[in-house]
Amino acid sequence: MELRRAEEYAAWLAIMDVPAEREGWYRKCTQWAPGYAWGWLISGLDRANHADFAGAIRDYDEALRLDAGDWRFYLCRGTARAKMGDHAAALPDFEKAVAIAPSATSCNNRGLSRQHNGDLPGALRDFEEAIRLEPASAYARCNIGGIRDVNRDYDGALRDYNEAIRLDPDYAAPYSNRGALRKRKGEFDAALDDFATAIRLDPTWPTSYINRGNLHYERGDKDAALADYETAMRVDPRCGTAWYNRGLVRRDRGDVAGALEDFAEAARRDPRHAEARTSGGILLQKQGDVEGAIREFDAVLKLGATAAAHANRGAARALKGDSAGALADYDEAIRLDPKCAAAWCNRGNLRRDKGDYLAALPDYDEAIKQDPNYADAYASRALLHKTTNNLPEAMRDYDEALRLHPTNAYALNGRGNISRGKGDTDKALADYEAAIKSEPRMPEPLVGRAGIRMDRNDAKGAIADLELALSVAPPNWHARAAVQRFLEQARK
Repeated sequence: MELRRAEEYAAWLAIMDVPAEREGWYRKCTQWAPGYAWGWLISGLDRANHADFAGAIRDYDEALRLDAGDWRFYLCRGTARAKMGDHAAALPDFEKAVAIAPSATSCNNRGLSRQHNGDLPGALRDFEEAIRLEPASAYARCNIGGIRDVNRDYDGALRDYNEAIRLDPDYAAPYSNRGALRKRKGEFDAALDDFATAIRLDPTWPTSYINRGNLHYERGDKDAALADYETAMRVDPRCGTAWYNRGLVRRDRGDVAGALEDFAEAARRDPRHAEARTSGGILLQKQGDVEGAIREFDAVLKLGATAAAHANRGAARALKGDSAGALADYDEAIRLDPKCAAAWCNRGNLRRDKGDYLAALPDYDEAIKQDPNYADAYASRALLHKTTNNLPEAMRDYDEALRLHPTNAYALNGRGNISRGKGDTDKALADYEAAIKSEPRMPEPLVGRAGIRMDRNDAKGAIADLELALSVAPPNWHARAAVQRFLEQARK
């Protein structure tokens, strides 16, 4: 009797959409027939439907203990693991499902996990196999477009998104993806139309709000971007990217505490969100919390070693005074990716600061070779030239850095220092003030401006600048003692 009742629930599940207020009804299957594998599957589906993915996985585990030969159990467990962001664990489940009974859904899901794990060729093969098994699969066609998009085959991606829309005009994802592609091409009105359609078709899918928010963000409409990111957070609080993107807006508005809170929340909701941890680490480093920054970069490296992660941790270690650790990180970054311009530039900075100028210069040259538009590399090489009293080369590099990035505070400050040394205080003052406007928490241009104010008998203005410089500088700032002495002299 109990087994038959559980089977009735299984049949009911296949044809009915039970309202959310009836949560838990399906789980009675496990009470009536605990030895019935499908009862545990039904319970797991019910939990997953209410975002209890950990509970769903436990139910699927029990279903598989009772019957390890049903491909649907592996498919469901893999899907729950993927929803939790654990694609490394999801992939074997999808592989088992495909091995037992190949289906378009299993191939699609395996492809998505491979894509998340960085295996783009494997993902493309899976999506193409899904199309072979189910030629009318708009889902697979959209996913193929996503791979082409990542590989910068934008024309091919557009054809795939259009085909997915033709196959299923009510499927939101290809509209949203096509909108993001059109945004990159500068077709903003067409992109907004696509995002609006995607949101109309599926107002509970956060990605469309995020994509539209990104368009607003890039066009400078931070209020509209914030509204879209917060809507995405509301429709899916588990979406780490929505929290991360709101953090970017808060960071840009100077709300450091709010930005750090959002980056941390994004990482909590999506433990594999490397960008959130990276941005949090960089912001902590700027605030002088070097230890906190290193912890974030350590966490990023645990997700998978990349050249950028090693370069970031190396920069934090250098600020901490751990030259050996920083050098090891830069060397590893270059080994992982010889084209990583930041690693070459940062290693050059380390060598320059240690006085090894002959070794530093080739590192800067290589950074610029790998990325000719890397303004920081020109600014860093300019400082090397200034240190070795090659002022014409220093000015050329500062000018090039500012051509590439007109608000680069480090280049503005460096060029201001050279101009002040030449006696051109008006030009120096203009550069210092531009640097302060660009980076209000950077102490060096404040000190430079204080020097000019003292020279012009404006002791009050100089004192204000020096006090502000000391308040915004990191606790371990190398110039703190010298600036404190300068302040004491200004007060006399």
